[in-house]
Amino acid sequence: ADSGRAGDLSHRAGGGAPDAELLRCVTPAIGAVWLRTGGGWKKLVKPMPAEYGEWTHYYCDATNNPVSKDRAVRAPTGMHWLAESPARIGTQNQLIGDGRYVGVFSESQKVWFSSRNAFNGIQSWRTEPREEKANDRRFGPVALADGMIYTTEPGKPLKIIARDLATGSTVRTIELPLPQNDKPEDKESRRGGRYLGLAVCEDVLLAWAVDKLFCVDRVKGTVRWTYDGLGRNLDFPTHDPVNHRIGLLIAADNTTFLFGNRDTRFTAAEVASLSIKDGKVGWRVPYPLGTDDP
Repeated sequence: ADSGRAGDLSHRAGGGAPDAELLRCVTPAIGAVWLRTGGGWKKLVKPMPAEYGEWTHYYCDATNNPVSKDRAVRAPTGMHWLAESPARIGTQNQLIGDGRYVGVFSESQKVWFSSRNAFNGIQSWRTEPREEKANDRRFGPVALADGMIYTTEPGKPLKIIARDLATGSTVRTIELPLPQNDKPEDKESRRGGRYLGLAVCEDVLLAWAVDKLFCVDRVKGTVRWTYDGLGRNLDFPTHDPVNHRIGLLIAADNTTFLFGNRDTRFTAAEVASLSIKDGKVGWRVPYPLGTDDP
């Protein structure tokens, strides 16, 4: 059973099924079996197989290396489950973590989140559709960590919402000052803007918009440090877990703007390396590929 007690299985003392056979019927990480033993209850949880990987960010994780760590290489044998599949519904983002699937869906400029058991497709929760430009969610900002789903909401101030991954209930809300120099959408040239960015690494959240990068303590919900691009857009913060640093692209100027699609050209001018502890710049050099898009 995914939740609750699976019934009185005390008959097992008389030669019932062994634990391994009982656990065969439940899903890893989420599923559990309760056994009636000696007047009490014993909980059996099926662990996640060690060879299974997760995909918690758009580019897999905060290192932005879109290669799964999954080692469970198996050929598909059939469809396990199907949900929210009508052609009119678009899928903006899909993540896997803690045995759960999280999808961001859109229809007619309305966006909603849905969480399901990744193994059997049973829906745990779904948010009410809200008016929002679907492309704002296409490449983020959604991230999974520690049994939580972190999302952002456009607006002033910038709002980060931490939801319980199992129930969808809001656990914490963090508000950050949104930069004031975002530009309106250029409808004539059909250029869009940069999305609100969000990543989870070590014990912090990284949130960025226009020319500001915020590093937020994930436990306390307070800003640990802020990096200011001084009018030059920032993007693609990349976590270096070995040296505990953040790599960052810095634009030539504020050439992009907020609340549009992902296709806007981002002319990188520099690359910087920041300490994840205090945000101090270790080095900052010209972007090696000239004016090409990152």
